[in-house]
Amino acid sequence: MKKIVKSFQFVFLAIIFIISGCGTDKKDEAENNIIRNIKSKEELSDFTLDTILVYCPISMEKAVMEIKEIFEDETGCEVQVNVAEERYLNEEVKHKNGEVILSSDSEGKNDISNYIVKEKTIVGHIPVLAVKKGDFSGIDTLDGLLSNQVSFLMAYSSSSLGRVSEEFMKMYLEKYEYNYFDDIDESKMYSYLYDYDGYAAIIWKEGADKDKVDIIELEELKGFFRTIKASKLKYANNEKATNEFIAFLTSDDSKKIWEKYGYVVI
Repeated sequence: MKKIVKSFQFVFLAIIFIISGCGTDKKDEAENNIIRNIKSKEELSDFTLDTILVYCPISMEKAVMEIKEIFEDETGCEVQVNVAEERYLNEEVKHKNGEVILSSDSEGKNDISNYIVKEKTIVGHIPVLAVKKGDFSGIDTLDGLLSNQVSFLMAYSSSSLGRVSEEFMKMYLEKYEYNYFDDIDESKMYSYLYDYDGYAAIIWKEGADKDKVDIIELEELKGFFRTIKASKLKYANNEKATNEFIAFLTSDDSKKIWEKYGYVVI
């Protein structure tokens, strides 16, 4: 009888273990599906009184603010958006607060990778070379710019835009002598580019104010396309609302907004 009881106990515990494991797998699978699936406005859940915090780079602010308004209207969830330079956002993430961070490529997120549990690619953006409106009219090559004594502005090397600029300079400008100013806050870089003569900068195409800059189409920059990801932070308080917001970033409503601002919908 004792052997039978022990055998029964073993089988019972094994069943419990299997059921528990399956439950965990199903929960993870369901969560992944929520993030993966594109949600229309009609499919969104009711998150009235819920709040999520999203970290957003400066260059993405306008598009993200429009998307968040639609999400808030349809779900009742408050989406707080913290807009700043990438390096400042990464520091905020380390304070273990917030649900989502938006950023391009993964290189710059090495120091916060331990805080990220899932990622979803949402759109892509294209780096372009910009100069002040009318400043270098008729010039469409690097040789032409440098012969006119252009100075390059470069964003902080810790940002994806700064890394693109550094990589581009190493690959294509080593044979030249030229002036450059690096480690500039992205917002200040745009201000210098718009207000002062003689400068050029690599910026994201969607961030270019076409009333203030001319875009010089360089063949050499076509290989620097970057993808933007929405990353879920592991200490997210409102998991379901977080998952649905990330999914909503690739909804039809969101795609229209991304395209309006010049992003590449993937």
